[in-house]
Amino acid sequence: MEITTNKKILSVNNLKKYFRVSSGVVKAVDGISFDLNEGEILGLIGESGSGKTTVGRSLIRLYDDYSGIVTMDDKIISGKRISKANNKFLRRNMQMIFQDPHTSLNGQHNIFSILKEPLVVNGILKDQYKNLFSDWNQIIRHFKYTLKRDMLKSELLIYQHKNPLIAEFQKKWLKKLHSFNFDQNQSHDDIFNRISKFYEDKQSLMNQMINMTYKQIELLENSYLKYQKQYRNNDLLIDEKNLKEAEQKYLLTKKLQKQSTKKVEMEAKIKTANDKYKNLLKFKREYSNRSLNIVKNYIYEYKTDYKYFDNNRISSKEFKQYNFNVKQKYLTLKIISELKTHQKNLNYLSVKTLSNLIDSLSNYFSEQLAVIKSNDKKYDDTNIKLQINKNWSFDFSSYLTENAKHLNKVTTEISKAKSDIAQMKEKYKSMSAPEPTPEKLEEVTQLLNVAKAEFAKETKAFEDKYLERFKQLDVSIESQKKTFENFAKDEKEIDDLLKKTYRKFFENIKSNSSDKKEVKNTINNYKTTLSAKMDTMKSYEMEIRILSKDIDKIKHYFGIKKDPFSKLHIKQIELRKLIYKSLEDVGLLRQFAYRYPHEFSGGQRQRIVIARALISNPKVIVADEPIASLDISIQAQVVNLLKDLCRKRGFALVFIAHDLSMVEYIADKIHIMHLGKIVEEGETREIYKNPLHPYTNNLFDSIPKLSNANIPFRASNFNLEYLAEQRFPNVAKMYEVNAEHNLFATEEQFKRWTSVNNEAEA
Repeated sequence: MEITTNKKILSVNNLKKYFRVSSGVVKAVDGISFDLNEGEILGLIGESGSGKTTVGRSLIRLYDDYSGIVTMDDKIISGKRISKANNKFLRRNMQMIFQDPHTSLNGQHNIFSILKEPLVVNGILKDQYKNLFSDWNQIIRHFKYTLKRDMLKSELLIYQHKNPLIAEFQKKWLKKLHSFNFDQNQSHDDIFNRISKFYEDKQSLMNQMINMTYKQIELLENSYLKYQKQYRNNDLLIDEKNLKEAEQKYLLTKKLQKQSTKKVEMEAKIKTANDKYKNLLKFKREYSNRSLNIVKNYIYEYKTDYKYFDNNRISSKEFKQYNFNVKQKYLTLKIISELKTHQKNLNYLSVKTLSNLIDSLSNYFSEQLAVIKSNDKKYDDTNIKLQINKNWSFDFSSYLTENAKHLNKVTTEISKAKSDIAQMKEKYKSMSAPEPTPEKLEEVTQLLNVAKAEFAKETKAFEDKYLERFKQLDVSIESQKKTFENFAKDEKEIDDLLKKTYRKFFENIKSNSSDKKEVKNTINNYKTTLSAKMDTMKSYEMEIRILSKDIDKIKHYFGIKKDPFSKLHIKQIELRKLIYKSLEDVGLLRQFAYRYPHEFSGGQRQRIVIARALISNPKVIVADEPIASLDISIQAQVVNLLKDLCRKRGFALVFIAHDLSMVEYIADKIHIMHLGKIVEEGETREIYKNPLHPYTNNLFDSIPKLSNANIPFRASNFNLEYLAEQRFPNVAKMYEVNAEHNLFATEEQFKRWTSVNNEAEA
C-alpha cells in the first residue's frame, strides 16, 4: 500500500547558511525554499560545492546557526536555540543517511547495539514498554492456557525440525571422517577443501535450525499480539467479559462508599480543568519562546548580511559599487536596530505574521535602496547614513497591536481557567460525604464472586480439556530433548576425528616438501583460512544460544514462568522484535544483528544505515548521496529500496545526489543547485523534458549515454557568464515558467532563455 497524501510534512522557507572565513563571509546556501508532502521525494542536484550537503546538514541541525524558517509537521525546528521538546521531536522524526556507510557506523559495536541506540535515545522503547505492560497481567490471566498450548507446540516443532537434520549430518560426517583418505593425486587445496566441506555443511545445518527458531519465535510473538488485540477490543468469551465488567463495577462502587457520585464527577472535572490550565501555561510559554526565537533568528540573519555587505564594500573597486554596498550595509543595520527595539513586543505573533513582517521589511529595504541618493564620485558613507536615519519611516504599529491583542487573549483564557478551578474546588469542599451503602457494596461483591466462580469453572473445564494434551506435549518434548542431548556424544567424536584429520593433513604437507619455510607458510595460510571458518561457526553458535534464551524468555512473556526479572526478559524480547523487523524491512536477515559492520559488503552496510534511520519511524529522511560510494551493480537496489519504503511508510525524502539518471527515476520533483542557490526547480518530468537554465543544460549534457560513448573525455568548461549578468545593478529572482516549473533569472535572462526554448520547439 502506497502512502502519498497532500499533507505537508516539511516546509523550508528562505534557508541561508553563511560561513565566516578569513577573507569575509561565504554564502554556502542562499535563500532555499521548498515544501514536501508525506510520501514525496525531492531530488537535490548539483556539482560538488553547490551547497546540497549543507542544506541537508542544516535541516538535521548538524549546523544550527543557519537562518530561515523550517517547520516539520507544523513544529518549528529552526533557530539557534529551540525548545527541548522540539529538539526531541526533531531527533525522533528526522533522520539522515550519510554518503559513506562504513564511517557512519561504529565499528566497535555490533548491529544490534547500533540499531538499539536510536530506540533508547528517542524514547521509543519506553513508549513500547508502557503500552505492553498496561494490560499484560490481564492478558496472561485471560489467555493462560491458550498461551501455554502455543508455547508447547512451538517447542516441540523446533525439536522435531532440528533433530532429524542433526542426526543426518552426524551420520554423514562420522562415516566420511572414519574413512577419509589422502589421495596423493589430489592437490593440497583439494584435500583441504574436502575436509573443510564439514564447515559448509554445518553452516547450512545451523542456518536451517536458526531460521526455524526465528519462524517459531515470530509465530509466538504474533500469537500474543492477536490475544492482546482480542482483549483490547473486548472480544472475549462471556465469562471473561462478565469478570472484567464485574471487577470494574466493584472498584467504582467501593470508591462511592467514601465519595458521592457528584464528588467523583467533580474530581474528574477539576482534573480536566487543571490539565487545561497547565496546557494554557505551556502554550503561552512555548508560543512566546518560539516567536522570540524566530525574531532572534532573523536578527542573526541580518547581522550576517551586514558583514557580507561590509565585506563587499571593502572589496569594491568602483565608487558606485562601493556606495551601493554601503546603502545595503546601513539599511541592514537599521533593520537590526529596529527589530532589537521591538523584539520583546513581537513575541506573541504567529509564524505567518512574522514572515509577513520580514517580507514587509525586505520590500521597504528595496524601496529605500532605490530612493537613497549617493555621490558616486567619492566614498559617500556619511551622507548615505544621514539619509537612512532621516527617511526611515517603517511602521511597526499594526504588528505591535496584533501582538498585544493575542497576548491579552491568552492571558484572559489563563485567568478564566484559574478562576474556574478555584470555583470548582470550593464547590467540591461544600459537598457532603455520602451515606454508606453496604448493601450496594455487598451486591456488587456477590456479582464479582459469581463472575469469578464462573470464570474459574470455565477455566477448569478448559484446563481439563487441554490437560491431557499438555501432558502429551510435555512427554513428546522431553523425548525430543533427550534425543537432542544424546547428539553431544557423537558431536565430540566428530570434533576429535576432525582435529585428527587436520593433523594428518598438515603432517602430509611436511612430508611432501623439504623446504621448511615454504611448508611453514603453506600451513599458516591453511590455518588462517581454518580459523576464519571456525570464527564463523562461533557466531552461529552464539546466535543459537541467544535464540534458545529467547525461547525461555517468551515463557516469561506468556506468564508461564515468573520471577523478579520477568519484565526485564519481556523488555529484551520487545527490543529484539523491533530490531529484527527493521532489518527485515531493508531485506536483511535477523541473524545479521549479531555481526559487526566490517563483516558486511558496502550495499549491506548502506541497508543497515537505512534500517537505523527508519527504526524510529521518522517523518523525514535526508539521504546525502547514499549511493555514491556503492558499486554500480547495487546502486539500483538501494534506490529501489528507498523508493519502496518511502511509498509504504509515507515519510518525505530529500534525496541528494550527483547521479542525474537515478534522480530522474526516484524523485517526484527536483531542485537544481549552483553556488548555494536553486537555479531551476519543478516536477521531475517537466525539468528533464524542458531544461531552461544554462547550468541545468550543462549538467544534463554530462549524463553518460550510449550514443556518446565513443566521444573522448574532455574537461567541462561551463561558462559562468550568466552570473555576471546577475550582478549589480541587475536583480535575479524566481520566475514561473508554468505551474510545474520555476526558473531563477533576471527579467532579461528569463525572456531570452524561454524564447530560445520556444523557438527550438517550434
